Amino acid sequence: MTGGRLGTAAPADRGSVGEVVQAVHGARVSSSETLAVVLFQVGARRCALPVAAVRGVVFPRPLDGETGAPGGPVLGVVRDGEAVIPVIDARRWMGVAPATPPAMRSRWIVLRRDGRRLALAVDGVERVCAAAVADDVPLVEGDRVSRYFTLPGALCAEPDLGALFALSRGPT
Repeated sequence: MTGGRLGTAAPADRGSVGEVVQAVHGARVSSSETLAVVLFQVGARRCALPVAAVRGVVFPRPLDGETGAPGGPVLGVVRDGEAVIPVIDARRWMGVAPATPPAMRSRWIVLRRDGRRLALAVDGVERVCAAAVADDVPLVEGDRVSRYFTLPGALCAEPDLGALFALSRGPT
């Protein structure tokens, strides 16, 4: 997307409902909970966010203002109508070595929580699929992960949304 509103995703970026349903029914998982998730990369790390938290996936665009501390995870803000939306560099926030210029990562995942929005700059977005919550994987203190999801042959981290939204102050 090159100029529209943040949080409006093209169908190819989100996956279809049919694909999610097929994945849920075709997956063999041992968990009490299976969710539709957006899979994405932060460096070599594979991550996932529940579809319910994702407002959209967009191509990066120039920042409207830089508000973060130099080298910190908040890159700046973009305006979307009246809203001011913070942009957070997932690599910096998760402690992954820098690679490409941070504001111009492959995609921004626009998240919504309690009426607020932020854009998470990630290296790539794979697809929407079903994933089981990994009930038996312990969390590591300070890892900024709230839980893990399992896919066939893979374990995906869910970034701590509460901590992400705590980085941005005020309504967005």
